[in-house]
Amino acid sequence: MSASRILARHEALPGIQVVPVVRGRLAFAQAALDALEAEHPDALAVDLPGFLNGSQWLEAALSALPLTTSLVIKRTTDSLLLPFSPSDACCMAAWDAHRRQLPLASVDGFSMAANPRQRDLGPESGLSSDSLLPPRLEDYFAEAWAAMDAAWAGPWHGRTVMARAAEIAHNLEKLTAARGRVLFVADYRTWWTVRKFLRYGVTLGRPKIRNFTCGTLLFEDALALWHAGLMEMPGVVREFFRSAAAGLPFAPDAAAERMVGPY
Repeated sequence: MSASRILARHEALPGIQVVPVVRGRLAFAQAALDALEAEHPDALAVDLPGFLNGSQWLEAALSALPLTTSLVIKRTTDSLLLPFSPSDACCMAAWDAHRRQLPLASVDGFSMAANPRQRDLGPESGLSSDSLLPPRLEDYFAEAWAAMDAAWAGPWHGRTVMARAAEIAHNLEKLTAARGRVLFVADYRTWWTVRKFLRYGVTLGRPKIRNFTCGTLLFEDALALWHAGLMEMPGVVREFFRSAAAGLPFAPDAAAERMVGPY
């Protein structure tokens, strides 16, 4: 595997290193694995819903890799959907932690939203190609974070966002107090919101935690997800997983060329 990149930190969360990622991209899944290999943390935190902690759903999804699955939970008015794929950095980091017998915590206290716009703040656009990530991951996201800063209307116009960030920060503090050095793999928008909360120090009430008991883990058609633009080429994703399982380096461009041939 390649050398770990310079990770993000915040003075208000000592003992925690952060891998900001774009979900569903192999380059960031590899970056998360590299960080685990290089940093040897005492525990791993991932940007996944907290109700997965200690659940059989997460264990089953990780055991099914490299097959892509989705956890579906029916609610009164809608359904919640959470996919698990080797191309997702949080999923692969959790898989690697499980393999290393490393303590693992899903630290997002909020229930996942049926509509992603209710969960994450900020645009997907403005990000450059991830084919060659810079040594310092925060440099890759600088432009996108600046755009999000410019659009930010203040903490009281984003109370749901701040409440979610407060819960994540609280869970990270508890984890590092109990375990020691923590590596946190998080969507880059999630880490931005946590930094905003730490800057403003807003005091908010704890959210109502929902524990789900009924759900279904479905096996997805990876080819259909690729055609829909929701994951990278299935053959490349599978080869990435095999390389990770064997501890071998992975070159996504070379793998893609083997799948489709040279241009």
